[in-house]
Amino acid sequence: MDDHNSFTYLADYDDLTSLKNDEKIDWVRKRINKVFLKPVNRFKISNNTDLALGVMTLICCAIEALGHFRNGRTDKNRVKGQDEKDFKLFIKEYMPEASRIGRYLYYYFRCGLAHAFVIERGSIEGEIKSLYEREKRKRVFYRVNPWKLFDLLEKAIENYFNNLGQKGRKRLRKNFRNRFEYSYKFWLENRPN
Repeated sequence: MDDHNSFTYLADYDDLTSLKNDEKIDWVRKRINKVFLKPVNRFKISNNTDLALGVMTLICCAIEALGHFRNGRTDKNRVKGQDEKDFKLFIKEYMPEASRIGRYLYYYFRCGLAHAFVIERGSIEGEIKSLYEREKRKRVFYRVNPWKLFDLLEKAIENYFNNLGQKGRKRLRKNFRNRFEYSYKFWLENRPN
């Protein structure tokens, strides 16, 4: 992408119409770094807990979005329950340390935050030493360290894009391309002014 040095990695500013497949992968990787990884890392370093709930929401959204890219999700192959499957499969494959709580993260963290702005059963605790702690009240209850989950996700993103860079990963690359073309369809058909 040497001829695309002026990219902002914002779809409404960048001309995506001429990108080749490897350039699309590179553009999304750099976009994730710019709009997600760097800002969350700056926030993490600040040690400010005011937006920790928002950070957990972003983490859950990122896991699901990456699961959709990994599986090539479009409206044509959408089936009931696929969001959960994409979310859990991305965790299982790229964040195995969190796979035991993948379903829990989806239902009580991701869905609770997305649909009711609440962690329905659990909490975020930046002070715990491990990724999560299991507690038994009337029901199972997990305390999750958002920073440890973010660190896992950051490594998962790196591994996912490294896998995409391997020419032998045809299915993974095709799935990425399908999701990219689905998600960025408007911007692939319309150059920014």
